[in-house]
Amino acid sequence: MHGNIPSPFATEALACFQATEMGLRVGFFKQIEVLLVRTMIDGIFSLWAKRLEIEGF
Repeated sequence: MHGNIPSPFATEALACFQATEMGLRVGFFKQIEVLLVRTMIDGIFSLWAKRLEIEGF
């Protein structure tokens, strides 16, 4: 464990953060980002459709 990191949990959190940051820099997560955005958009449209249906449009 590094002397500047206070606990094993913090060490693991820092390692995960650094791995994620590196993945974003090299473009590893591009496909995941696209999937998440599409899922969010689908969810938003679903909510709008339900609301319009409830309001009688």
